Amino acid sequence: MNLFIQQALFTDFRPVFILMLVILSVFFFLSLFKDGERRGISFSLVLTISVIEILIATMIFFAESSLVETFELVPDSITLYLFIGIILLGVVNPLVYKLRNKPSSRYRYNRRF
Repeated sequence: MNLFIQQALFTDFRPVFILMLVILSVFFFLSLFKDGERRGISFSLVLTISVIEILIATMIFFAESSLVETFELVPDSITLYLFIGIILLGVVNPLVYKLRNKPSSRYRYNRRF
């Protein structure tokens, strides 16, 4: 019976972490393109998605940790690595977008109204 609880607990949270990692990976690849604004991706969208994903992953990770501690189960290392990957991609995505899509000073001109 204890084995059934352990597998049900960890297999329910792992796909959520994988889905979050996939979403952040898609935004990472989309933010590598220099013409991100024309594709409908803005810095505020990338920043919002990254912050929301980090917050949700943190809440789920702490909930899972409390469940593991309550039922005295063995913690899962794959979920920890997925959590670390979500945190890293959540921090790197806005930085990559800002660095890749910054306006070039070569083509800038001043408008006077």
